Amino acid sequence: MTNPPANIVEALRNSLLANEQLRRTNQKLLGAAREPIAVVAMGCRLPGGVRSPEQLWQLVADGGEALGEFPTDRGWDLDGLLGADAELPRRAGFLEDAAGFDAGLFRISDREALAMDPQQRLLLETAWELAERAGIAPTSLR
Repeated sequence: MTNPPANIVEALRNSLLANEQLRRTNQKLLGAAREPIAVVAMGCRLPGGVRSPEQLWQLVADGGEALGEFPTDRGWDLDGLLGADAELPRRAGFLEDAAGFDAGLFRISDREALAMDPQQRLLLETAWELAERAGIAPTSLR
């Protein structure tokens, strides 16, 4: 019986070593996936005046109502939108004070804040609240 060429033996050794390294990496990933997740803080802005997780819980516990009238501070033509013949709902879930964004707190000009998507403004506010609730000074974050 003849011995296999050295390059084939070397390739098999490298393949076995790579396979062992992949096996170890896979075990580490599986172990990390089993670690518990800790929720250390929450923040939210929801219809019905809900501005905190505690208010959300209270609304649910009380069987409260999150629907309300169409807001008047959004620049919408409600008369045209909700005319007498319109088949649109008269109540819906809207966030209160969506226009009450404090641009200066985030070092954003008023002009830039007006051009921002309202969801982006809400995300900034909620992220700030989340950091505060987690005991992290929001100004310490980049």
